Amino acid sequence: MFYIGDIPAVPLVVDLPDDGHTWTGATATMTRPDGTTAAAASTTLDLPSLEVEVIPPGPLTLAGVHSVAVTLTDAGAGTSRLPRLRFVVEDEASGWHTIASASEEWADAENIAEPVLFELLDIARGDVLAYASVPAEDEAVPVRYRKGQIMQARNTWNAARVDPATGGDGEESFIIRPFPLDWAIRQVLRPRTGIPVIG
Repeated sequence: MFYIGDIPAVPLVVDLPDDGHTWTGATATMTRPDGTTAAAASTTLDLPSLEVEVIPPGPLTLAGVHSVAVTLTDAGAGTSRLPRLRFVVEDEASGWHTIASASEEWADAENIAEPVLFELLDIARGDVLAYASVPAEDEAVPVRYRKGQIMQARNTWNAARVDPATGGDGEESFIIRPFPLDWAIRQVLRPRTGIPVIG
């Protein structure tokens, strides 16, 4: 996980398939959340440990889930594309929950893959803003909005899990579906005050 402005120095590590190929080279391309791409700052094929070390290009300027595609070359000049490796870039200055702050309030968050948790928080943020008034540009995000965000993310996660007994990391054991704000979250965002009067 990175933050906006970071210049990655520690490489992302991608495991190579141990399928009998003699890998001789690797290249990597990063795709940003807006769909633009950039070549990795460096790509190192680490043999015989069967790993590729990739340093994404920096500085990172766009919040969201980024992905890295690694293409391998073998001794026979053939190529093979590995499954994409996803990582998160967050905007700490937004005032909304980050992966780190969400994990402090929600114990199960540590067991959810970072890209999935980021997406859950982003969806929940949109749900909160669709129900509550949008803060002014110079206004801090209200505490009740952050509380509503984490409650909605947790509810969406629980509703989306197909089989909690699978023990998966959250990427293969569920499907995210739209999940409406429940009454408790609506009360946090827009609390009802006073006692209704029956005339």
